[in-house]
Amino acid sequence: MASRVQKRRGSKSDHNTFNTGAAGEITVEMPANRNFTATDGTREFGAIHLHYGDGQIGDRVPVGEELNNQVRTVVDEQRFLARITHFKPLNPDYSTTTPNALPNRFLYAWEEVSIGSTFYNVAQVWTLTIATNAAGSAGDHTLKIPRSDGAFQTIVTADIANNETPENAAIKILADLIDLDDSADSGTLKLCVAGDTGGVYKAERSGAVITFTALGDYKGHRPLAQFSTTDASQTGTVALTTEGQSHVPQVNITNADLGRESDTATGGTHLDAALNIHELMNDKDFVFPGIRTSPGQDTTGDWPTNARVIPIGGVASYVSGSGNNQAETESESGTAYESSSSEGSNTNLGFTSNSEGWRLVDEQVVVEMVERRKLNVGTATDNTAGRVGTDGISRLYYFCATNAIVGPC
Repeated sequence: MASRVQKRRGSKSDHNTFNTGAAGEITVEMPANRNFTATDGTREFGAIHLHYGDGQIGDRVPVGEELNNQVRTVVDEQRFLARITHFKPLNPDYSTTTPNALPNRFLYAWEEVSIGSTFYNVAQVWTLTIATNAAGSAGDHTLKIPRSDGAFQTIVTADIANNETPENAAIKILADLIDLDDSADSGTLKLCVAGDTGGVYKAERSGAVITFTALGDYKGHRPLAQFSTTDASQTGTVALTTEGQSHVPQVNITNADLGRESDTATGGTHLDAALNIHELMNDKDFVFPGIRTSPGQDTTGDWPTNARVIPIGGVASYVSGSGNNQAETESESGTAYESSSSEGSNTNLGFTSNSEGWRLVDEQVVVEMVERRKLNVGTATDNTAGRVGTDGISRLYYFCATNAIVGPC
């Protein structure tokens, strides 16, 4: 029969006074409240204590997770990669009468990311759509597809019948492609296959549309195919559905190593939103990153009245309307908000609610994010504190990126 061995054990306070352990003895510290599933910093951990028989308390050996948490409380600064997902203006005035260049400072919502390796790429997806019946005297269809080495391989479908329907033409083109050898490969590689392996592209048809998806090692950036025809009536259109990309940022919030995000409390509140330190000194109208002018330059100075600082990640459009020619960062679109609340007043713009006023960025830029911690949070004026978590640690998130400035000169 197997044996069960239980070591001498006690609480953390018990071990702080236990000095009679024998040389080489091991005792176990049991947490008063393990709270195993807690994620708010209230979980308690056990530990092993090693004794030496010298009349002193033993050495405490913590478990790995407690040690990791302890390192996070000691290390003052940690850097990681994050993608910018939303922004919120910090200093707009929402005036419709006086020209200004505000906002020029923003809060940013973010999610931690890692950079994919050479082999983590996005597959290029493109379609060939055949339209219109073939002419009474049908011509040939020529398709040039990037083969394994990126050069074009030419495939001619010459059996298009007179007045052939687009769907039947697509059937014949696909038949010429499936299991066709890749001309740059001397082995068994095919240019197009019906399945998910063994080819450069997977090709599948729906009606008169053939969809091509890059496979395996051929994902990433690739040239786009070309189509031409000698038919007088029937046409073919190549359209890119998904651009092939290499070294793409990947997000995995469920992974323990990629668990950080600004929406700490969920619900779109973004309590840990980040600052861009390039924008911190933009404290006046017409003060831009790296450029200082005096307030009032909007009418007589060097900058045009519709000059604007664009948030990192950009905006979907730049609106040059009436009044103060506000950029899209101040106008209401509704669809660009994470919050379900509309933009109707300063209150709804997020000054009294963390969950309101967030806009989607146009491009999710990846930045080097800094998490700065303070164990003893200062309360004096001008002390940088950040947000204090349930574990008593203050965290402040920031990054450094240069803004674009727009506005006709």
